[in-house]
Amino acid sequence: MRQILNLTRLVVHTCARWTNGIQIAASASLLTMAATSSGLAQSMSQYPVSAATLSMGSAPVSSGVRSPIVDASFRHTQDKTSVKPASYVTDFTEQCYQEYCQGENACGPTGQGCNRCDIRWYTSFDALWLQRTGDKRFSLTSNFGFDDEFDFEFGGRYTAGRMMDCVNAYEFVYTGRYEWSRFRDVQGNDNIDNPFRVIDTQVPPAVPPLTDTVFDSADRHQQTWNAEMQSFEFNRRLWAWDAVSTLIGFRYLNYEEDYALVAQRSLPAPAATSAAYTDNIDNDLFGGQIGGDLFYVTSLKTSVSIKGKLGLFGNIASRDLTIYVNDAVTSRGGADETDLAGLIELGVFGHYQCTRSFRISGGYELWYLSEVATVPNQRPERFVLDEAGNLLFSGPGIRNNDEVLLHGFTAGLQLLY
Repeated sequence: MRQILNLTRLVVHTCARWTNGIQIAASASLLTMAATSSGLAQSMSQYPVSAATLSMGSAPVSSGVRSPIVDASFRHTQDKTSVKPASYVTDFTEQCYQEYCQGENACGPTGQGCNRCDIRWYTSFDALWLQRTGDKRFSLTSNFGFDDEFDFEFGGRYTAGRMMDCVNAYEFVYTGRYEWSRFRDVQGNDNIDNPFRVIDTQVPPAVPPLTDTVFDSADRHQQTWNAEMQSFEFNRRLWAWDAVSTLIGFRYLNYEEDYALVAQRSLPAPAATSAAYTDNIDNDLFGGQIGGDLFYVTSLKTSVSIKGKLGLFGNIASRDLTIYVNDAVTSRGGADETDLAGLIELGVFGHYQCTRSFRISGGYELWYLSEVATVPNQRPERFVLDEAGNLLFSGPGIRNNDEVLLHGFTAGLQLLY
């Protein structure tokens, strides 16, 4: 009986200890679960994730939408979370980008912060020494021509531009005014002639027919030939990386030539005769142009560049002719014609950057004008004598299919501010 009581007491004591162990384990499990839930809640506050991500056992991924843990009824099609790509752009840089790059200033940040484009205006002056070439043998005196070609003449190119941002600019350019001149004076003894010819319309005609003009059998001939040019441009220029710029714009170019031949002769006696023939040609070119500049940096302060422009214009060409005999106007004539003309402008330059905003340069340029009117390209004039013996033009016309080539050296400076 005693043994039975001892066995019963042992069983009860063992059960009590086992029950206490279960309670302690349960309490520990509850504490562990509470700590885990608290840590998970803190993680969710920093790394909001979708249930789909957690169920895959992946590391938390940053999301743009804060989503709570969902239950078993959640479907992937209901997941509205998003993942932003990795980026080094901070909120401050993004703010600068919105303000400067998409606002009034297209420079904006470059990844190193927020920088404005501080260049608003640019001005430049280029001194150009250009020569009008060609037509070396031209002369309206049969006995002699001009001694030499046109000289290199000085002219300026003035540019003023406004930077709307670091990419777009509008500029005004004036080039000129160029004046070239050639002169020749020759004296003889009733033996200086010219290529003009006369159609005798007198009734009855003279016997023998008159074929000479007052410019033939002269004692002296003076020839003067002048050429002038100036140009106005308004362009929109686009810059890219300080290495390339392109332009498109409107241009007006005026090219003129004036010629005068003065003759003096002593025959027929007793009255001396003087006469003058003038030919004035004007080309007004209106149209558009495209072009660009390409820069190549050779050192910290030096660079080279090439420039090109191509223009297509409508050319309004006009011609005015006048004959003076003994200082009195005896005949006038003229003609007008409109046609297409072209311009090619090329240049190569070297640059030295003195300071951040000041640069000097030098180079060589070539200009080619096509389909323009010039004095040498006109036909030798024919004249008629009316019944009173006056010398008149016989239907003067104009030819505007000639070419003009200009070339020369340039030196200039540019200021940015």
